[in-house]
Amino acid sequence: MKIAVIGSGGREHAICWKLGQSPLVDKVYAIPGNAGTRNNVKLDVSDFAGIRSFCEENRVKLIFVGPEQPLSMGIVDYFQGSNIMVFGPDKAASQLESSKIFAKEFMNKHGVRTAEYHTFDQLEAASAYCRELAGKCVIKYDGLAAGKGVFVCNSVEEADNALQSIKETYGTDARFLIEELLIGQELSILAFTDGSEYQILLPSQDHKQLLDGDKGPNTGGMGAFCPVEFCNDEMLAEIRKEIIEPSIAGLQAEQFNYHGVLYFGLMLTSGGPKVLEYNVRMGDPETEVVLPALKSDFLELILACMQGGLAEIKPEFHKGYFVDVVLASGGYPQQYHKGFKIDIPSDIDGIIFHAGSKINNGEVVTSGGRVLNVVGNGEDLESAIKNAYEAVARVRFKDMYYRTDIGSRNSSMSQKKKLLIMISGRGSNLEAILKNISSGALQPLAEVIYVFSNNQDANGLEKATMAGIPVKVISSKDKKRLHYNQELKEWLAEINPDFIILAGYMLIVPKEIVELFPQRIINIHPADTLQHQGLHGYEWAWQQRLAMTKITVHFVDAGLDTGRIIAQKDVDLRGANSLEEVEMRGLKAEHEFYSSVLERLLGD
Repeated sequence: MKIAVIGSGGREHAICWKLGQSPLVDKVYAIPGNAGTRNNVKLDVSDFAGIRSFCEENRVKLIFVGPEQPLSMGIVDYFQGSNIMVFGPDKAASQLESSKIFAKEFMNKHGVRTAEYHTFDQLEAASAYCRELAGKCVIKYDGLAAGKGVFVCNSVEEADNALQSIKETYGTDARFLIEELLIGQELSILAFTDGSEYQILLPSQDHKQLLDGDKGPNTGGMGAFCPVEFCNDEMLAEIRKEIIEPSIAGLQAEQFNYHGVLYFGLMLTSGGPKVLEYNVRMGDPETEVVLPALKSDFLELILACMQGGLAEIKPEFHKGYFVDVVLASGGYPQQYHKGFKIDIPSDIDGIIFHAGSKINNGEVVTSGGRVLNVVGNGEDLESAIKNAYEAVARVRFKDMYYRTDIGSRNSSMSQKKKLLIMISGRGSNLEAILKNISSGALQPLAEVIYVFSNNQDANGLEKATMAGIPVKVISSKDKKRLHYNQELKEWLAEINPDFIILAGYMLIVPKEIVELFPQRIINIHPADTLQHQGLHGYEWAWQQRLAMTKITVHFVDAGLDTGRIIAQKDVDLRGANSLEEVEMRGLKAEHEFYSSVLERLLGD
């Protein structure tokens, strides 16, 4: 079979490379391709008539569409009824990527978890809403923007600058949305679908921001790796049930013509996985790691989406890890220079996928912002990172820039924090934290080394044991507090946790232990600590008939709930008819909020 791959980036080079390994493939053309692809055809990706003429003349039977632009312009619709198959969704379905607002409405309609949002087309109203959120939000231009129309804001100033940038770049009538700022680990999943069945490739994680430590402006992606250790079977089952399957059901309900890839950009929050965005094609740079990891015949998977039999396909994957480091032109994603010679040794140990490159007078030179993808693999993530960067060190071009921490945020290079959780009773917050460490946003950041209680009958001890976590009991019953505190202090000094998390621990932490772990003991309090200290925070709120109360996460000092406040969250009590209902609302908020605050704290 002859195949044409449309596009010119690193993703398209990887697709051509993988298709070329199939015994079913006779020849792969790249339209227009780059310096790394073979059989390049100089046609514009929007020249559908030219592409059709070329494919008919050269007996091309399948077109694989790499970038989003031809899909949003309706290339699938254009070839409908011809003898040439086009892998990708039709124009109507492509709105899932080409319009952020359309995608959000689709998610809400079909019960797909996502962030709360509001749409705007007026700067003044949007700016006022950002101020209500204290600037902590995500602002997204509605249309296609090559990954550069998303602004993650943490202050009113940043939000105002983002709004101004959207108006200057896309016009005064540009539509955009403002959504809640989700906290957690990001995850990318590519689902190959025929519109009813689906198969997924290995979960991956990309690094969108320009600078090390996830700082700087958003880009199209500065690197990626797979597989992702913290995406275990339990988490993947939840993602399938709550996100992938409702999305595929939505494709059917909307009667979209969808034979292609649906990309899920996810945030693993303390409240579970939520969709950040859809793409209607393979992600870049995720493609550059998930295709090298794929052991199965890539064309067989594609044809199953086009011709049937997808349910019977079971993709197989190579063992080990794959890490992609993007080499970019200095100045990207803003202004940068082109035309610099690229030197790549012929004996380099790694896979090189070209992106922004071309051949000029017989030399390979830079021609774009993201120039090359350098992929290394290894038995574990650390060796894959090492191999990728050893290959990077052998590549040269003027003004070359790359991040030095791709993959490291989730490797053993980023040591997990050791947590001790202290309880006295049922441990409802304990259960929520353990779930998030097992299969949520806290998984790559922390491990629980012990659950401690002063009460041997505490129900939370059984929950810890069932989760396979060691427990420790030092009973405070019938024991002088001085002796209890001394015994506890000696044990804490012995195990030396990075942080002590109080989750319903009903005793005051003594001064000598606070001094042993300064700014390392954290508590959640069911009230605003500036208004109410001590026990029975929800009973106090009920007695005061408050319409709104707060829960407070704070560091523990020697006083009673007087430590420095880390974060607070409002709890709406309007319409609550009993103390039990107040407590129910408060505890529900606690379980999500405590984990999200810990994720931010431990991730810094």
